[in-house]
Formats: sequence, structure tokens, C-alpha cells
Amino acid sequence: MVATSYNFIEKHNQVLGVDGRFRLDKQTTVSFQTLGTTSRNFFFDPNDGETRYRTGNGFGYSADYNVSGRNWGWELYGEGFTQDYRADVGFVQRTNSNFNYGLIRYNSDPNPKKKIISYHVHNVTHADYDWQGRMYIWESENLVELQLPRNSWVGAWWEPGYERLFDHEFGPTREAKSCNPFSADKDKKCTFYGESNERASNKQHLSFYAGSQYSKKIQFNGQVTHRWGHFDLDFGNGSKYPRVSPAALALGQEAPLDPGRGSLLQFNGSITYQPTNELRTQFSINSQRLRRYDTDRVAYNINILTFRGTYQFTKATFTRLILDYNTLDSKLRAQALLGWTPSPGTAFYAGYNDDLNYDSLHPFTQQIVPGFRRNARTFFIKASYLIRKGF
Repeated sequence: MVATSYNFIEKHNQVLGVDGRFRLDKQTTVSFQTLGTTSRNFFFDPNDGETRYRTGNGFGYSADYNVSGRNWGWELYGEGFTQDYRADVGFVQRTNSNFNYGLIRYNSDPNPKKKIISYHVHNVTHADYDWQGRMYIWESENLVELQLPRNSWVGAWWEPGYERLFDHEFGPTREAKSCNPFSADKDKKCTFYGESNERASNKQHLSFYAGSQYSKKIQFNGQVTHRWGHFDLDFGNGSKYPRVSPAALALGQEAPLDPGRGSLLQFNGSITYQPTNELRTQFSINSQRLRRYDTDRVAYNINILTFRGTYQFTKATFTRLILDYNTLDSKLRAQALLGWTPSPGTAFYAGYNDDLNYDSLHPFTQQIVPGFRRNARTFFIKASYLIRKGF
């Protein structure tokens, strides 16, 4: 049984649930959880466009049936949350939703003497729908992965899919208020631009990935993924990448939302170099670029570069440096840390955080400030000591 309670001014939330797990045999397990919530809070109703302070009761569930054999395995899973489900002492990604998937996989018996030591294949198919029975997404991932010598691996997956967006997920519906879907006037515009109050997209995803623990000193991995038919939700991405939908180009940035399909290219990879047992360094990159089909404009292009270095002076004492640069907002974050952890629960940390922008807009003058501009810096000390006492 699990129970949580959150109470603050005009915000109250209680959650009560039960869960269980049963092993039917050596390969088969069944687990479940059911949750009920009651909240006194502000709730937005897209059907009339009003936010009201009221009591809302919700229900959540999850269930899993898993068969895990040496070679073959399969799983059935489902979860869902009603519209008024809330868990303020926790996290819920999406309400008024149900998520169901089925998985089947096969693992070959490994043979270290072969060039292909083993292989893995699986299919994961999921469907998401709301409590009114409207499906808003399905996807089916088909993956093949090969295990190679030197702790190396290579794989690929292809995933067809379909997705729908509804205006009630972003604001009031057209039935809730009299609006003009072609107007940028704040008091007259609809949530979505144009004749339709929903968007739909057939999608195709293709990905290749590989990696290797080549030696004690060098490890690396990388993955490139292309997603055709991916949605740009049309929120814009800062001053570098304002909204590029047909509605925004025609009516300006205050136009109704106009989500549209596009091509998303993703790459992420990292390389780790450990020249000694004490020193370990890692560089990683995460890159994404989305280009819309209808306007042929780039909705966003982001690269996140991260460097991490750790030096272990002794088993209990270490120092660490992290540098993180985001090209979308031209922001550099840095942290230097000295730590001492002689035993579990006992620790001492002293560190420095820095937050800077490079060639960015000044928040007041809206002029480009050349070079680095510091936003904030922090020195901090953290200490803890575990007191063990038996009664």
C-alpha cells in the first residue's frame, strides 16, 4: 500500500494505492498497481475554456504480464490515468490517457569464439488513447542488435507509426468559445489555426547505433536517427528560432498554434578516455534539427556539448569538472567540485557553479552582448554525517 498527502494554500492532494507482484513460475511474473486520488485545486476545462477551483477525483492503474525465458520472452503492459488524476508528491506525464504495449524478443545463445558473439531481435508495439476512446499515437519498433568482440555492439531499428494532436491538449476547444481560426487577435483567435481542430501524421523512424569498450582506456558509442513526419508543436524556440509555421509567417508570432509535420535528424555520441586508474574524461554531444515540410524552415537546431573529467586522489577523495554548452541559447554551465566520502552517509563537498551566455541578447537592452556574459555564480559547501544508533 502507498499513500501520500500534500496540503498547501488552495492546493490539496491525497493519493492512496495498492500494488502487488506475483511469480507464477520461474519465467512468469504478474504485477499491478491501482491508485485513487482526490484533489482540491484549480482545474482547466477545455470544453468551456474556464479554470475553476473545485474537487477532482482521479484513478490510475498499471498492469504487467512478463514471460522471460533464456531465449524467448514476451510482455504485455498497460497503464492509464483519468483526466482529474493528480499526484503532487510525484510526477505524472500525461492524464486522460491509456498506454498499452506488447513486446516479443529473442536472444541467441552467446558464443565468444565467433565473430558475431550473439544477437538480439525484438518488436515493441504500443498504442496510446484517451478515456473517450480516441487513439492519439501508435508505434511499432523493430530492432536487431549484434554483439561483437572487444565488448562491441552494432544495431538498427525501424519504427513506423501514427500520431494525432487535438486542440483540447493545448487550450480551449472551438466549441468552448466563439473564435476565428484565421485571426491573430488575442480575444478572437482559436487554439489551432485553420479549418481543423486536430492534426495527424504518418511517421517513419530509422536509427543506427554502435559502440565499443575498445580497451581499458578508450570507450565510445554513437547513434543517428532520422524521423520522418515528426511534429513541430509550433511553440517557437527562442530568439534564434522563432515560430516558422504558415500561420506564424502570415500573421506573426501571436498567430494561433499551427502544428505541422517535419523531418527530425538526431545524433548523440560520446567518447571516454581513461589514461590512468585515477583520471577519467568523457566528451559527449547531443544534436537535433527539425525542418518543417510545409514551409521548409528550420524549427530548431540544437547541439549540447558536455565535457566531464574526474580525478580520484584516494578511494574517498576526488575532484570533478563539468562543462556543458547549449548552442540553442548560447549558454555555458560549469561546475568544479571537490568531494570527500569516507563512509556511506558521511560526506563533504565544496564546489563552484558558473552560468554564462555567449554573444547573447541583453535581457533589458535587447542588444547582442559580445563574448561571455555571466548570469550567476555560486560557491557552495555541503556536509553530511550518518549517526548510527541502535535501540
